[in-house]
Amino acid sequence: GDGGKPGIGVSVIEDESGNLVFIVRDNGVGMPPSVALGSGQTMGMTLLPILARQLGGTLTLRREGGTVYTLSFPRLREQSADA
Repeated sequence: GDGGKPGIGVSVIEDESGNLVFIVRDNGVGMPPSVALGSGQTMGMTLLPILARQLGGTLTLRREGGTVYTLSFPRLREQSADA
């Protein structure tokens, strides 16, 4: 971590491709290298990759100054009443 006050940040942006990007980060000690997305070690590590797949998106885990999860997926378009 950064040695300062513990913190969590959440942001949602739209990238240059029009995808929604949901970012959750903390400045803690970080996830151990032995923990991997989809590993089944925790419910979250099991469910997040499934959610990303269902949304047609991607999920990444970075360990830099804490832990950073990034979920990127195409913006869902509203269906017209005529469809």
